[in-house]
Amino acid sequence: MYKKDYLMQLVAQLTAVITQAARLRDDDEYQEALDTTDGALRQLTGLGTNAWLSMATEDILANLSMRDDLGGVETAVFMVGIFYQEGELYAAQDDDDRADYRFLRTLQLQLALLNTYPDIPLPSVVATVPALNGRLTENGVILPAATNHALMVYYEATGAFSTAEDILYDWIDAEPGSSEALEAGIALYQQLLLKPDEELEAGNLPRDEVTEGLEDLLQATDE
Repeated sequence: MYKKDYLMQLVAQLTAVITQAARLRDDDEYQEALDTTDGALRQLTGLGTNAWLSMATEDILANLSMRDDLGGVETAVFMVGIFYQEGELYAAQDDDDRADYRFLRTLQLQLALLNTYPDIPLPSVVATVPALNGRLTENGVILPAATNHALMVYYEATGAFSTAEDILYDWIDAEPGSSEALEAGIALYQQLLLKPDEELEAGNLPRDEVTEGLEDLLQATDE
């Protein structure tokens, strides 16, 4: 579990770092801004941004959890802000590849945190999951299977059932015949069928549509 007081302390520190980096960005001092974000993360963790970006999200969290001198969850929240701000810095330079990669890693780390700690207060200086997902989609970024799955879990948990279904079918369209996507979809529909009608209606996915979707996927697995 995260420590609320320490988390708020790191969020305040993160806000100061992002404010400073944004000021440098506005003055076209991009490298100085990147040095600011990298330096803040290096000071907190001993590693700079590129070192952390070279790790898979699950490895980042495992690494942080083994550091006795760090609050792993709290530090991951700080890292979310650093990745996002660097994405904005690269976007301001029209370096779309580096920007989108950092936005993707921000989304992945956000999802890993929110799907484990749904009530964790993420910093307001970072775009929300829907905003990041929309930005990546608009930029034509194909999400990895694990990210699509995590998005489905997130939207199902937050009651946005029709959005979870949209993610599923975007995933199926991107990876036709993917058994992983079909299995995730079947699990989603089966979980939704356990919910009351009123909750399904509120999530814009009534029971008849859930049943129809499940039948379609089960049929697809038999083909």
